[in-house]
Amino acid sequence: MKKPHRPIHQYLFYAFLIIEAISILYISNQRHFEVNFQNESLYSLNDNWTYHADNGNLYSLTLPAIVDAGTDNTIIISHKIPEDYQHITSIGILTTNQSLVAYIDNQIIYSRIAHADSDHYFNVPLGSIWDMIPLMPNSENKTLTLVISSEYNDYAGRINEIHAGTKASILLHTIETFGSGFILSLIIFLIGAFLIYMYVFIKKLLRDDKSIYYLGWFTIMSGLWLMMESNLSQLFLNDAYVISTLSYLSLMTFPIPILLYVNLLEGYHYKRLNTGLIYTLLCSDIILILLQFLNIRDFNETLTELRFLLYLILSIALMTLWLELVRYKNKELKVFTIASSVLFIFSMIELFRYQQQSELITGLYFRFGFYIFIFILAWDGIKKLIDFVKLSERAAHYRQLAYRDPLSNCRNRIAYEMDIDQVDTTKSVTIFMADMNNMKEINDTYGHQIGDEVIILCSQCLIKVFGRSVYRIGGDEYLSIQYKLEPEDIERFIQAFHEECDKTNEDIPYKFVLSIGHATFNPSIDRTIHDTVKRADSKMYEVKEQMREQKKISN
Repeated sequence: MKKPHRPIHQYLFYAFLIIEAISILYISNQRHFEVNFQNESLYSLNDNWTYHADNGNLYSLTLPAIVDAGTDNTIIISHKIPEDYQHITSIGILTTNQSLVAYIDNQIIYSRIAHADSDHYFNVPLGSIWDMIPLMPNSENKTLTLVISSEYNDYAGRINEIHAGTKASILLHTIETFGSGFILSLIIFLIGAFLIYMYVFIKKLLRDDKSIYYLGWFTIMSGLWLMMESNLSQLFLNDAYVISTLSYLSLMTFPIPILLYVNLLEGYHYKRLNTGLIYTLLCSDIILILLQFLNIRDFNETLTELRFLLYLILSIALMTLWLELVRYKNKELKVFTIASSVLFIFSMIELFRYQQQSELITGLYFRFGFYIFIFILAWDGIKKLIDFVKLSERAAHYRQLAYRDPLSNCRNRIAYEMDIDQVDTTKSVTIFMADMNNMKEINDTYGHQIGDEVIILCSQCLIKVFGRSVYRIGGDEYLSIQYKLEPEDIERFIQAFHEECDKTNEDIPYKFVLSIGHATFNPSIDRTIHDTVKRADSKMYEVKEQMREQKKISN
């Protein structure tokens, strides 16, 4: 069997794509004017810092770095601003849960003190914030001293990279460094919002299946946490306390919808255990919020316990999935189990790197694992959707066969029984009945194969005149339902039908003859449409008798 040829426009389209790709590659390798938004000077101020230790010793330091903050959780570092650093107006540094005071030759030029107020409830940690330190004119050759302190041991000795230049150049550098991660996190958030949007519009079709709903909320919470963890979020939300609160709350919440999603998986045997994990996490979250609200322990002080609890619960949930897969051979969970394992592995790497404080960009590994997780589920979902479409097409084909007569291509008796009770008798409705006069004679003379051909030809004549509302309700008996016909329209239908039959009979050796009768629903004599059908049937037999008498007279 030869493969069908593709239309020429498809080949032209593919050729055009190849030409576009070649053009982009060629242009990208040419020397040309590059648009550069970083026109202003930006200097890296990470080398040749001096660290003032508590014992009075001085040490050379290269940033970023983690040093001993001493008993008071305070570190002092200094740097001489080089003479060749021109047009420097600001110093930029990212601090996390830290206070910062800056001096130029012992003169305070910047101060931001972060501390909890015990007289107020719900004092959340500061989180990450970009400190833009304005420099005085003619600061070259002067000593810049930074005093960095924190209430938390984990953050006290941490010093991130420092850049010098104009405020605009530092902000542009921040966007270039962290922008892609923030955008990818935003995409995750929008994917979740899209899933929720989809669920709202198709939930009636899902029959209370909330799997898309839970997956959407899991994606939203994950995306929100990643956005708040991004070091770019402060540029969009100018409140570090709000950012840190959203980050923590979304972190403690995101596993709940995925655990609810697991409970909906077909054949899952550990629903009771999984439900217990959900209640455990909910109760723990409430306790942590109360500790924060009452100023007993804030979010940062309980972060280690929260992360341990999250990984413990998710580890148990993942273990149940593998047990389900291995013990019960539940292949329906295979794809989701593999995807969850990938996400869990990358999350563990994220936790390890965070605990080591070795990464400036947080959420990198979790984000990468999450994209693999979503890709695997999306790929599996697309395959299931394709199978569903194919199944729907087959179902539609079978439905069509169920109500279609395979020989005549008319609607069959089953379709007639369904449709006749749905007839709107408030409108003018006319029933046509048709029956072949010489079917037995054709079968006896030419055989049943020719008889089938006659039925097909007769059906084609009826469909050409009366449209698709033609039913084959018996061997050679037909019915058609028509609306809003005037008497002259009825006669025109009958005349057109006989002309079509005569035209068909000119090309075949065997001639078929049909009798056709009709009746219009009349509420004064018809109780139901079935009474109209009986009258049309009686009228057809009257016509059949008249045609027989005429045939006898002519013979």
